[in-house]
Amino acid sequence: MVRRIPIRAKVAGAVAVPLVGLVAAAGIGVAVNTSEARSVARQGDLATASIGHAGLIGALQNERNLAVIEMYGLGGALDLEASDTEEARRVTDEASTALQFSIAGHDAARLAGYDEAVASLADLESLRQRVDEAMAEPAGPAGGEAAHDVFASYSVMVSRLFTSHDRFTAGIDDPVLRQGDDLVHDAAQATDAAAHLVERLLFLGAGPGGIDDPVEVTQIAELRRDVDTLTASVEADATGPYAGAVVDLVADQRVAGLPVFAGEAIATGGPVAPDDLMAVTPLGPADGYLAFRDQVVDVLDAEASRLVDQAEARRRLVVVATMVLVAAAVAVAWAISRSITRPL
Repeated sequence: MVRRIPIRAKVAGAVAVPLVGLVAAAGIGVAVNTSEARSVARQGDLATASIGHAGLIGALQNERNLAVIEMYGLGGALDLEASDTEEARRVTDEASTALQFSIAGHDAARLAGYDEAVASLADLESLRQRVDEAMAEPAGPAGGEAAHDVFASYSVMVSRLFTSHDRFTAGIDDPVLRQGDDLVHDAAQATDAAAHLVERLLFLGAGPGGIDDPVEVTQIAELRRDVDTLTASVEADATGPYAGAVVDLVADQRVAGLPVFAGEAIATGGPVAPDDLMAVTPLGPADGYLAFRDQVVDVLDAEASRLVDQAEARRRLVVVATMVLVAAAVAVAWAISRSITRPL
């Protein structure tokens, strides 16, 4: 049977084996580069879906801060990312949907905890109802207690999302993307620490006698220390392509003014003037932390796009090179086959 096979077929079969191996190796290279491009895109998307421009953590923080300020009767005293409660809640719902969409494209083990954190948002409706009911009552001591409880309930959800995001961060492979995600995360943490300090100053400062108890002084001092520590960490880690974003943060008067205000409140004791506190509260979109976050996210998005473009360029190069190489190999194989079989 073997002797009956034409010599040309035998030579073609021998040459076909390395050609098939070459095509298979090229196919693997294309698949690897395609997968790399998709992975980079997904990592960048998820990094910002949680705490980016329209991230769920930022949306929840904003909704919480707006609710508490309005419950204290300070609506309009501070410009936040959302101008009213309806807008704040809509943005939170949209951010939640966006995050769940991003989660769907990632490895379940890497995202362990995100599902539970998002599931905890089921309590949002009852929490919002509490806010609406409290808003119907005139501001006063009881309103301060209600605002304090509402702030704590929102903060539990925010804390769970922070914890879940910490687990995901370990899966970001590119060092620049990882640095950007860390900086956005740290800025969100600093924003949260500032919100906790402002809320505690409002809550304790509005009570009988204001800040006049050693325990209260200790609480304010600890929260002030947290703000200083996180701000210093952000400033120290904003290097390389993110160095430009920290310039405005360092120069922001509200970022520098809040710890000073807290220190003076501790030193003088007594009631806290809400309007004076709002004047040094860095929680608005044009203020230090959020402006810094947005600048970092812009750099992070640009870096993710660059990496995706590089991976896509490599994929195209592999495809073109493979096609040229295979065509050349086929031509050489055909020429060799002819040179062997014609004399025979």
